[in-house]
Amino acid sequence: MIVQTEADRQAKLEERLQFETLLADLSSRFVNVPPDQVDREIAEAQSSICEYLGIDHSALWQASPDDPKELFITHLHRSRDLAPLPVCVRTCEPTTRVGRFG
Repeated sequence: MIVQTEADRQAKLEERLQFETLLADLSSRFVNVPPDQVDREIAEAQSSICEYLGIDHSALWQASPDDPKELFITHLHRSRDLAPLPVCVRTCEPTTRVGRFG
């Protein structure tokens, strides 16, 4: 049987409050943002999410209008310690299996 202490419950409540505060902050950033500031807000949001989750990488990809199998990074947040990513990659056909699960 797992017994949860008051300190454990309080820590979980604090963590949930921090997460909900992050979501509220992210949502409010995009309300009435002028189009010329959307990219900056996305970059700041990626940074906040990475910091909260303790991760060092976040990328948003968009399919090429000319070839939907080509994906381009539109927004990237990365730790300076990581190697650079390719700007464009070609996706696999849905029926193609790669790696050890193929």
